[in-house]
Amino acid sequence: MDNTQSRKAFDPSELIIRELASRSVLGKRPREPGEVVLPVREALGAMSTPKGTADLPRQLICATIAHQSLNKVRFPVNALCWARDGRRAVTANQNGEFTLWNGAAFNFEGLIAAHNSAVRSLAWSRSGTTILSGDAKGTIKYWESSMTPVKELLGTHGGNAVRGLKFAPSDAKFCSCADDGTVRVWDWELFKEERILAGHGWDVKTCDWHPTYQLIASGSKDNQVKMWDPRKRSCSATLYGHKHTVMKVLWNPIDPNWLLTASRDHTLKLYDIRVLKGAETFKGHDREVTSCAWHPFNSRVFASGAYDGRVSHWLVGLDRPIHSHQAHEQAVWDLAFHPVGHVLATASNDHRVKFWCRTRPGDDPEADLDDAQMALVRARADAIGYEPPLPIEMEEEVSEARFATTDRTRFGAPGRPPPPPMPGREQASGFGQHAATSYGPGAGGGGQRY
Repeated sequence: MDNTQSRKAFDPSELIIRELASRSVLGKRPREPGEVVLPVREALGAMSTPKGTADLPRQLICATIAHQSLNKVRFPVNALCWARDGRRAVTANQNGEFTLWNGAAFNFEGLIAAHNSAVRSLAWSRSGTTILSGDAKGTIKYWESSMTPVKELLGTHGGNAVRGLKFAPSDAKFCSCADDGTVRVWDWELFKEERILAGHGWDVKTCDWHPTYQLIASGSKDNQVKMWDPRKRSCSATLYGHKHTVMKVLWNPIDPNWLLTASRDHTLKLYDIRVLKGAETFKGHDREVTSCAWHPFNSRVFASGAYDGRVSHWLVGLDRPIHSHQAHEQAVWDLAFHPVGHVLATASNDHRVKFWCRTRPGDDPEADLDDAQMALVRARADAIGYEPPLPIEMEEEVSEARFATTDRTRFGAPGRPPPPPMPGREQASGFGQHAATSYGPGAGGGGQRY
């Protein structure tokens, strides 16, 4: 008897190939605006890549469990990052180990004894060729993408825990922050400290290098967010919006004018660096917000994790989450979107790493459709199996067109009568008839149109 079991895989290649092959991507015709996938199983074939539906925030929510991973020897998982090509996720735990997970099947690939103490931070270079790690004793290590160790710096930051690492846009420099209250700038080629940025009054918990400018943001236990010019030693600006420890600062990779901050005061804030005031506040977590991550293709969508294990998805312009669920039993220390955007990985104090995918059409019991809408959806979905009868003399002419494509919903083949409205797809009403609206901090000052 064959007892083999197939393993679920979430390889986005099929969606990407389909999108690249479509005429809309090649520029022969524009993408149909407002096109949405209806929440029925029959519409599964109508799903697109996150990039293809970037203007539809609810279709970017990753809240369906795809896989949960657990090491044999269990320790809290402190940090997580994806390889730039998305083929692998790397997690770091309290025992100083790296665990490698496959980016499609999420199965275990390897375990590396990386540090002698708890690993607190990870960072991939923007080129994707190297990775940095920092531990609780101030050690910073440099690894190749094959996870081969190259160099190490012992006792940086006075032997205090390295809480954050980030590469400059050119990969020529990187910054680190630690519990000694400083942010430090390092030369990558020489692997040598260049400058100390001192100004915080307590432990610095997070730092991030701007994706375009020579600008570093940092957040501290003194409740402040500071911005630094890495070429100077002085602070460029200080933000006092939070009332408790700032756990995460994160620049928006698409709209680099936006800075997202997460704090133990249960809130997240969004700043526009062109005005540095009137921050947008996001409330919805009942416990400390410990982590956050921007979506790679929609500048207005981000996810956050909290101390109680809840993960929420947010949309800039709304102060409450558009979706929230109990992801872990304990604190979510880190989370990150797959580079393609179809999977969200979360790392927790409950020793688990979980991978969350987008909800497939028909799988969401909370789809907000009333009875009348659902009846219309079902009626249209039933049309998938409908093919009008053809005259006998036309059958041979149509057969080649019918089987030349795997898409059985294409009724526009030669000699085929027009169908009912395409099932699984629906045009959003009133699209293009709305007035231009600005979102984000400093409304009217540069928020994106949606």
